Amino acid sequence: PQAPQATTPHKAPAKDKAGDVISHLKAWRPGTEGHSGEKNTGLSLEDLEKIWTWVKEDGRYNIVLGPGTGEYALKYQFKIIHKQVTVPQDQKNATYHITIDPSVYEQWVEKYESGQNE
Repeated sequence: PQAPQATTPHKAPAKDKAGDVISHLKAWRPGTEGHSGEKNTGLSLEDLEKIWTWVKEDGRYNIVLGPGTGEYALKYQFKIIHKQVTVPQDQKNATYHITIDPSVYEQWVEKYESGQNE
């Protein structure tokens, strides 16, 4: 009998979390789905930067980064707000909410917003 071949363990490719979120945004239909989002707290600062770049290049959205509202009031969110589509139930612009880790929020503020209010 032949000895079994030794297998080299393959490292799984790194998950492209920013790419996943961008895919979800591309598939989002704000006119029929209204507000949507995900509790994607595994995003890094680099992931948020990639998402920010895609959203700005797309041009249909505004972005707000800050505390959530309602049941997410104690969380931090990356809010991607459609410029033209409103949700009939509340007459607010359709928003895609992404919950992020507080440490990533703090990194964003430190990198991009520190010193603006001096």
